[in-house]
This record gives sequence, C-alpha cells and structure tokens, in this order.
Amino acid sequence: QNMTESFRINLTAMSLLSLIVGMFLIYNTMTFSVVQRRRLIGLLRSLGVTREEIFRLVLFESSIIGIIGTFLGIISGIFLGEFLINLVTKTINDMYFVLQVKDVYISQVTLIKGLILGLLATIFSALKPAYDASKVPPGIALIRSYDETTLQKKSKKYFLIGLLLVVL
Repeated sequence: QNMTESFRINLTAMSLLSLIVGMFLIYNTMTFSVVQRRRLIGLLRSLGVTREEIFRLVLFESSIIGIIGTFLGIISGIFLGEFLINLVTKTINDMYFVLQVKDVYISQVTLIKGLILGLLATIFSALKPAYDASKVPPGIALIRSYDETTLQKKSKKYFLIGLLLVVL
C-alpha cells in the first residue's frame, strides 16, 4: 500500500511538472505571437482599438488554443495511461509483488479537474503577453528601431538579473 501510494505521489508530481512546462510553452508561444504581430497591433491601436480590446483578443485567442490543447491533452493522456499501465504493472510484478490491472477507470471529477487546470493554466500563462500587447503604443509600434532601443536599455538589467540567478 505504501509503495502504490509512492507511485501515485510520483505521478502527481510529474503531472504538475508537465503542467508547468506546458505553461512555459504557452507563455513563449503567446509572447512570440504578440511580438510577431506588433505592427498589426500598432495599426489596430492607431485605428481606435482600445487596450482592453487588444488584451481581450489575445486572451480569447489563447483560450481557444487552450480549449483545443486541453481536450487533445486529456484524450492523449487517457490513451497513454492505458498503454503505460502495462509497463508499470510489469515493473511492480518484477520487483515487488504480483499485481493485475484489468480496467482503467478515470472518474468524471478527474476529467473535469484536468479541463479546469488546462484552461486556467492557459489563461494564466497568456496574461503577461496579453498585457504586453495592450501596451503597444499606436504609431510608435510601426517604427522598428523603437523595439531595439527599448531592448538595449533593458539588456543591462536583464544581464544583472540573470547573473544573480546563476550565482544563486
């Protein structure tokens, strides 16, 4: 019983780690999307689209992608779990005691928790890129040198923060 509880805790920790990695990927994807569309966002802002509308558009886009990704993740997780249960069972049988698993049961509560976690992780990860998109100044976004000058000013601060993190 203690060993199977340890397996469960390990699987929970690995699933949370994969959720964090997924959030990092979502953040990077949405940031890249905002940077790539900076000129378009600047044009929209010049035409009168408000910051709040830009913020909501980026969050809406990430939510649609998050819904699709969450459903695909849940479906692939179920299939992967059913496939890998045989390997885990074989490991337990070879090392500890005989165990037979005939059915894999996934409760509706678990599926709902997965759906909620996937959607919340997506929205949380997209908040910073959406905020950055809403701060794109109209007109100035059309000037490419503005981004480069801003980045040069921040590069020293980022270098010091990175150096501090490496030392820590």
